[in-house]
Amino acid sequence: MLDCAYGRPQIDRTVSREVWGVRPSTDKPKPALAAPDCRAGTAEMETSLTYKANAHTSTFGKIGELFKEVGLMDVRHRWLRWLGSLLMLALLLPLIAACGSAPAAQEPTAAPAPTAAPAPTAAPAATAAPAPTAAPAPTAVPAPTAAPISREPNASLGNPESGVAGGTMTGAWIGPCCVGVDNANPLRAGGDYHWLNKIHSHLVTYDLNYSEVIGDLAESWSVSDDSLVWTFNLRETTWHDGSDFTSADVKFSLELCLDPAAGGCDKSAQLLAITGAKAFADGTATSVSGIDASDPQVVKITTDKPNAPLLDTLAEAWIVQAASLGSIPRDQVSKSDYWTTQAIGTGPFKLAKYEAGQYMELDAFDGYFRGRPLLDKLIRRQFKDPATALLAFDKGEIDFTYLTADEVERAATNENAIVIPGPSRVDNAITMNPSFNPAFGNPKFRQAIMHAINRESIIENLYRGAATPVSCLYGNPKYIPADINPYEYNPEKAKALLAEAGIDPTTFGEVVMDTYYNDQLSLDVMTAFQQDLAAIGLNITL
Repeated sequence: MLDCAYGRPQIDRTVSREVWGVRPSTDKPKPALAAPDCRAGTAEMETSLTYKANAHTSTFGKIGELFKEVGLMDVRHRWLRWLGSLLMLALLLPLIAACGSAPAAQEPTAAPAPTAAPAPTAAPAATAAPAPTAAPAPTAVPAPTAAPISREPNASLGNPESGVAGGTMTGAWIGPCCVGVDNANPLRAGGDYHWLNKIHSHLVTYDLNYSEVIGDLAESWSVSDDSLVWTFNLRETTWHDGSDFTSADVKFSLELCLDPAAGGCDKSAQLLAITGAKAFADGTATSVSGIDASDPQVVKITTDKPNAPLLDTLAEAWIVQAASLGSIPRDQVSKSDYWTTQAIGTGPFKLAKYEAGQYMELDAFDGYFRGRPLLDKLIRRQFKDPATALLAFDKGEIDFTYLTADEVERAATNENAIVIPGPSRVDNAITMNPSFNPAFGNPKFRQAIMHAINRESIIENLYRGAATPVSCLYGNPKYIPADINPYEYNPEKAKALLAEAGIDPTTFGEVVMDTYYNDQLSLDVMTAFQQDLAAIGLNITL
């Protein structure tokens, strides 16, 4: 039986959630999309970074295409919302990522024209976390009121559904998914992937159903018979400034991600599979020998050994412009205002305006390789918490926002909106640091943690049934063996495993558990963890 507790000690899984969204009741509902998950073969991938994803796929052919699929007319007069609650909890010992408790709702900051800033409104009071150990009957999920949107493509530009051009959409990328409007560096996109993939692209990406890898900036690709050399044929397209996109940009982007001086990159560990990548990252080589950009329209990537998840890695590795970024010293890349003043990409929208801590505004890019977006403009409003963003949505001040599962029932009562559920492809995880306590690297200790947490109760009580227990790092079903250890809730077995390992959690003292998410649902889930782990002698402080 495969047991992922014997894998990378920093990663353990708890539950995989569904994603929720709302949009105008005049539209047909469809599942919302969210960040891709960690998949097989990416042993170095850190769960706390991959959400990074993030978001799902890049540009209008993928998650960005949602703006076209709903057939937006003048959205200044319509309401639209997707809910993509991408929750990932991290147990960082002893590192503290953020305040664990849910702060009081903050007044949203002023937005750019044409959206006026809402008047101050008090956010709903946070509710206490239900007990995690007694699972009541599942709460019914509000059903969409119409049939799903057709998946048949629109012949004009390969779009899933046609729409009427024009309009501005203002939204709140906020909640257990996103960092904030100031997080504009795609190398460390994290939960702001969904926003940044409107500006930047990748070599490849996933289709709308998250079932296969398709081309993005690469039009096609092939693999050598020995599975070591990947050849990508690039699209003939341009950057937002009108200059040509070439293979030199791809090589520059991958090397930038690998360069520690650049301040960190979500995919750097996975890219070490490329021949010469480690020598470059260590500073013993000036370039990555396994990336061949000698042909402007072709990139060849050679790996040290067959690497099945390379496409998956490249689907989340951003391609940025060498000409504009290359002049910035590597140790200044992460600190540079380039990301909020220039941010030249190849995506469907280009940077127009930015006000720190308040908003970012994007204009449609006429030269986008899949065709000009239907929307003229996207505006991201900054909110300090999801509750205040939801109030702004209810008042018609923004066109969409994300929801957490505990907000779904309330949002379903809004006659101007439809709640849209769908699989998130994101897992909640507890990340442990063995350097703080060697016991955290012991497989039996991690197995005990899995058996000690009543995931079914958390799913039913807190996620309203909108989640699925998972037992391994990899979220894509194609990578999960049928004989994987399911880790049923069994506190007695957890205690037995601790005894076998000779580990007494009561000797640890206080163990700090934290997350950078500031919503009430995240706090409730952490409280459930705290209560369950206390039963096996682990004293958790939130």
